[in-house]
Amino acid sequence: MHRYFAVIPARKNSKGIKHKNLQKIGHRPMLQYTFEATKTSRFLDYIILSSDDPKAISLAHQSDIPAPFIRPDDLSLD
Repeated sequence: MHRYFAVIPARKNSKGIKHKNLQKIGHRPMLQYTFEATKTSRFLDYIILSSDDPKAISLAHQSDIPAPFIRPDDLSLD
């Protein structure tokens, strides 16, 4: 049986939209849809968030998605 690990990358700012991943689509932040999709996948055994955004990390923790580190600034560039 294969075991799959997912890393959700979520940088704080994009060039055009500040906090893009936290912008609401409907009534939920865009990133929430990614969390829900990965959690319902029958193929993924472990999921983490990689981010430099404390608000995205907080949302991940609320969604029971581990964010074991804050991504360093030098790894959060374009």
